Amino acid sequence: MPTSLDSLHAVPCDKQGVRALSKLFWLAVLLFSCLPSQILGAQDAEKTPGKALQILRITPDGDEVPMGRQIVIQFDRPVVPLGRMERDTTEIPVSIEPRLNCRWRWLGPATLACNLDEQDAFRPATEYRLVVSPGIMTEDKATLAKARHHSFSTERPRITDSWFKTWLSPRMPLTSVRCNLAMDKASLSAHLYYLAAGGTRIPAKIEEDPDYERSPERKDNRMWLVSPRTELPPDTAVDLVVEPGLVSLQGLLLGVEKRVVDSLHAIPEFRFLGVACTDRDNQPFKITPEMPLADQQPCLPSGGVSLLFSAPVKAEHVQAGLRLTPALTRKTPDDDPWEQVYSYSQLAEPYSRGKEYSIYLPEAILTAHRAYRLVSAADALKDEFGRSLAAPVDMRFATDHRAPDFALLKNMPVLEKGLDTDAHVWSVNLGQLRLNYQIVTADEPKATGSDLILPVGPRDAAIPVPLGIRKLVGKPSGLVQGHFTVQPAIPGKSSEESWFFAQVTPFQVHLKLGHHNSLVWITDLESGEPVP
Repeated sequence: MPTSLDSLHAVPCDKQGVRALSKLFWLAVLLFSCLPSQILGAQDAEKTPGKALQILRITPDGDEVPMGRQIVIQFDRPVVPLGRMERDTTEIPVSIEPRLNCRWRWLGPATLACNLDEQDAFRPATEYRLVVSPGIMTEDKATLAKARHHSFSTERPRITDSWFKTWLSPRMPLTSVRCNLAMDKASLSAHLYYLAAGGTRIPAKIEEDPDYERSPERKDNRMWLVSPRTELPPDTAVDLVVEPGLVSLQGLLLGVEKRVVDSLHAIPEFRFLGVACTDRDNQPFKITPEMPLADQQPCLPSGGVSLLFSAPVKAEHVQAGLRLTPALTRKTPDDDPWEQVYSYSQLAEPYSRGKEYSIYLPEAILTAHRAYRLVSAADALKDEFGRSLAAPVDMRFATDHRAPDFALLKNMPVLEKGLDTDAHVWSVNLGQLRLNYQIVTADEPKATGSDLILPVGPRDAAIPVPLGIRKLVGKPSGLVQGHFTVQPAIPGKSSEESWFFAQVTPFQVHLKLGHHNSLVWITDLESGEPVP
């Protein structure tokens, strides 16, 4: 039998030769089909190089990325088998500038990571540039066709917060700003400024904030005090602006933000603006100094009456420089009604156009339904900056009658049998109280009734109005529960404030209630002796 195709040419073309040739052909086909596919694939790979390895993504990516400790490179196919995931730096053809102390590790067959220790984390305000060169190979010897370049940057210096701190003078505000990074003081001075109307630029003065407490692990200063180097223009809105160029002490990248950090307005001259009050419906209103008394609405005394100024002023300055006629009521000759008014500095409040600074008059000693006169010489009253009033004060205002009100101080009174005592409601300018109640006595288990009470006493004063509990009970002892309504009605009063449960009794009962048993002590109110 022939053993090669060359020998087939010597076979005679008879029937026997044709049969031998046919057997040889099918034997060759069978042997070829039985070769292992791995061998065939390896032979093909040797002849035809595999498709180049590709990088799908590299993270982090972009600008202002969060501070981190890892760079991840994701390939388009498995590169290493599961197993030894740690890699020496010499095995990884990746260069990083600025240099990072990477600990390379495969997170998966197709994911390579540069892990950093805490002390080697990304630096802020820094651009990192990576070059991944060919050299990382898959098992089929595929690698990158060319080097892959990548870059990212960490957070740049910027101002994160700002708040008003105080006024150094009427036209010199002081603002606190917080930065995200340790900042170069000179760059803050160069790129923080005040912008007034018309484009006028006022340089900023930068100082460290002495109130800023630095933590032991953070020795850098991120809190600064900002003020204008010259006074702000009067009656003009001014913006505190940051522009690109801030420099951090922790990195080379410059800040890029351009925005308004705060809006400010100088405090105007010191003037008296009038009186603020509320009416009977608790609606606020104002009375200006030039308004005639006949055209004014009276102020509700219980709603509070406050004096309005254009600049911050303390209560003791108002007390010393302002004269009120008639004088504030004193309980005793040595009593000082202004002690009721809390005095504090208002310099920590920012100013905006039209802002008013208020000082409340002592409420308890303003007489209802009375006309008052306010007088002050211009140099007698000064604001917190020591400035005198721009003009003297001479105005009138009037108080209204007190608003109707009541207070039930004890809604569960105990009245001793045989005495002449009662429960009271404190009433202010009420026309009537209508009671609806239920009584329980030893003779009558339950009965209902109603009663009308007309308060008697001076107007605009708090007077005690007896409820007549003994009259309602109608017996030497008993219980009465009820509630009352008033005329005129008082907005905002709840039904719980007019509910009461009263008793007329010779006994004081103390009960200790238990699950299995209870104990009761009864004491005679008159003698104080126990009752069997």
